[in-house]
Amino acid sequence: MFQTNAARNEIIYPLWEKGYTVDQISHRTTIPRSTVGYYVRKFNKLAKEGKPVVFPRKKRSDSENIFAASIKILSLQKALEMIENGKSQDLYYMLAALKLLKEFGVSFTPEEKEAFSSLNLFQNKMPRSKSLSELVNGESKT
Repeated sequence: MFQTNAARNEIIYPLWEKGYTVDQISHRTTIPRSTVGYYVRKFNKLAKEGKPVVFPRKKRSDSENIFAASIKILSLQKALEMIENGKSQDLYYMLAALKLLKEFGVSFTPEEKEAFSSLNLFQNKMPRSKSLSELVNGESKT
């Protein structure tokens, strides 16, 4: 079962509230029409019942925020490396796999998070890779 996506709620709801149709919302947000339809039906049901639409957000701990940021930084670094090496197809498949993992709610166990955070990745000197602007513009910083 898919997890409720609070970010999608926050994107779709204001447009629904302004009276946009499912097709219009889908086109503006690039969220699949079927997904927008699901949320619109949910909003319509809540409105009919007179219930407010609430977007609960679980507050993350500092260690969870650091872990999430670390994963994002490492993923971005890997993506930039793939772009730099001309491996766009590999990058596409990596990003598709990450998206699927997120959609299915796959997450790390507390033990895995602890093991990852104990690696102290950011205390080690990592080789500098080119920035996105350097890759796009062909610039080189030395």
